[in-house]
Amino acid sequence: VRLYGYDRETGSAANAIDYVNTYPIYNNPGFSSTISTSSSPDGNVQRFLAAIFNLSYAYKGRYILYGSARKDGSNVFGVNTNRRWKPLWSVGGSWDLSKERFFNVRWVNSLRLKTSYGFSGNPSGAIGMPVISYSTFNSIYHQLPIAISLGVPNPNLRWEKVGIANFAVEFSVLNSRLSGNIDVYSKRSTDVYWVNPPAPSTGAQVFQSNAADLKGQGFEISLRSKNTVGAVQWQTGFNLSHAKTIVKKVFYDQPKASYYTAYGMNPAPGQIMYGLSSYRWAGLDPQTGAPRGYYQGHVSANYNAILNDSLTNQVFHGSAIPLYFGNLTNSVSWKNLTLLVNISYRLDFYYRKPAIDYNRMAVQWTTHADYSRRWQKPGDEAWTNVPAMYFPFDQERERFYTLSEVNVARGDNIRLDEIRVQYSWVPKNPKKGIKGAQFSLAANRLNVILWKKDNSGYDPDFTGGTSFTYPSPAMLTGAISFNF
Repeated sequence: VRLYGYDRETGSAANAIDYVNTYPIYNNPGFSSTISTSSSPDGNVQRFLAAIFNLSYAYKGRYILYGSARKDGSNVFGVNTNRRWKPLWSVGGSWDLSKERFFNVRWVNSLRLKTSYGFSGNPSGAIGMPVISYSTFNSIYHQLPIAISLGVPNPNLRWEKVGIANFAVEFSVLNSRLSGNIDVYSKRSTDVYWVNPPAPSTGAQVFQSNAADLKGQGFEISLRSKNTVGAVQWQTGFNLSHAKTIVKKVFYDQPKASYYTAYGMNPAPGQIMYGLSSYRWAGLDPQTGAPRGYYQGHVSANYNAILNDSLTNQVFHGSAIPLYFGNLTNSVSWKNLTLLVNISYRLDFYYRKPAIDYNRMAVQWTTHADYSRRWQKPGDEAWTNVPAMYFPFDQERERFYTLSEVNVARGDNIRLDEIRVQYSWVPKNPKKGIKGAQFSLAANRLNVILWKKDNSGYDPDFTGGTSFTYPSPAMLTGAISFNF
C-alpha cells in the first residue's frame, strides 16, 4: 500500500490528500502528475496457534473409532493469558451394519451407522483488547490529533464453545436404486459473544462480553433415486434441512421492546435466535384513519408508549429465516442428451412487507403504491389498513404502522432455480482426432416462484423491512469442451 504522512506509533496516515489536481514531479522537471491513490492500513494483527492430535482405528472394515484433542490459542483476547487458550476434544465412530454375518436383508445393499460428540471453539469476532480510532480531523480546541475509544478491554473475554452431538445413517437399497443419508444433530453454544453499551462514564462505545448461551437442533436428509433405467434414465435428488436455534440464557440487560421488531439476531430467553416480532394491530380509527395498537390491554394511539412497551405485549410471529429448506433435482437422459431441472424451497419463516411511510415520502421522496389505498373518509377502514396522511408527520406513528403485525406475512415459497441441457458427442472413430465433445446450455438464478404462502406481489426472499434487497440477475451460460 502507499501511505502519506504515516505515523508508525499510531498506525495512522494523512487523509486530506488532493488526488485530482496535478503537481510538478520532483525528479522530472517540466512534467506534472496526480498523486497516486493511497490505501488505509489495518492495524489489527490477529494470531492463532493450534496443537492437534488425531487417532483413528479401523477393524475388519466394519468398525471405525476416532478421537481428537487440540488446544487452540489466540491473541484477540484480553490480558488474562489463561483466557487465550482453549482445550477441545471430540470422539466418534461408525459401524457398517450390512457387513455383519447376522445381517441378512437382501434388499438392503449397504447400511452404516455413525455417531460423534465433541467441542469446537470460535474466536471470530472477539475483541478483548482496547481499540481506538484516530480521527481525520484535529481538535477544534488545541488542533491536536483526536483518538476515539471504540471498545474498553475485557480481560475475562474467553472463547465461544460449541458442543455438537451427531447421529447419522447412510444407506443404499433396492440394488442401489435408492440411496442417501440422514443426519440428526444437537448443538449447544456457550459464552457467545455480544456487544453491550458500556456505562457512559467510561467514554467508550463498545464493550464485548460472553453474554449468551444458545441451543440448536436440526436434521439433514439427502436422497438419490434411479427412477428408470434403460434407454430413458430418470434420476431424482432430494435434500431437506432443518435448523432451529433457541436462546437459553442472555447475560445482559434487555433493550426496549422495539428492538425485537428488527431483522437479525434478536436474543430473548426462550425465543428463536432470529425471531421476528411486531406491534399488535387494532385497526384504523373510523373517524381519523389513524393506526391504532394496544397498550396495557386497551386500544391506544399513544405511539411512544407502545413503542417502548414490554416485549411480552408484542406479537411474536416466528423465525425470520427459513427453518426448513432444500431442493429437488430431476435429470432425464436419453442417449447422449440430458435435461436437468433444479427446484428449491424455503419453509416456515416470516417476513415484513414494505409499508408506506409518509414522513420518508415527504423528506426523502420514497414513494409507495399503497398511497392509492390510504384511508380518506369514514368507512374506508372496512377495506384498507393503510393509514390516512396527516400533516405534520409523526415519526412514531409511521414507525408503529410499518412495524405492526398487519405488515408481516408468511414467507414459505417454492421456486425454479436452474434448467440445464447437455449433449455428449462421441465420434464413430475415437482413435483419431477428437475423442469426444460436450455441449451444455444452462439458465441459473431464475428465481421463478412456483408457489408461495403469501398472495401479495412481494418476493419473500428479497424483501425485508421497508427496503428491498435485489436478487442476483438470471444468468445464461453455454459451454463446449473437447476430449483429445
